[in-house]
Amino acid sequence: MDYFPYLPQNPWTDSPHQDLSSMSLEISAGAGMEAIIFGTFGVQMEDGFLSIKPYNHEDIGEATLKDLKYRGRNFSIQLKRKTFSVYEGEKLISTSFYGEEITIDCNE
Repeated sequence: MDYFPYLPQNPWTDSPHQDLSSMSLEISAGAGMEAIIFGTFGVQMEDGFLSIKPYNHEDIGEATLKDLKYRGRNFSIQLKRKTFSVYEGEKLISTSFYGEEITIDCNE
């Protein structure tokens, strides 16, 4: 197969045709997902450590990222107007102000 048989970013409306010159929408959707997880929620995973330092978007209001799985553990991040909170399962790990970083050692 010479191309991904997905929906192209520039579909032809007058004939059924797979455009071989563009990447698929699924790849661009993945980039959007990465921007939200690693940008807005500020998630970094490196050497067994999970670091969270979200970017404060005042227009978002409140947002929650649930079921972030890393090294067999399940985390959630909740963004509020002035602070953000990190949970493991239902247990609150920490609440901090924007600009601060929460680092969790997941090597244990």
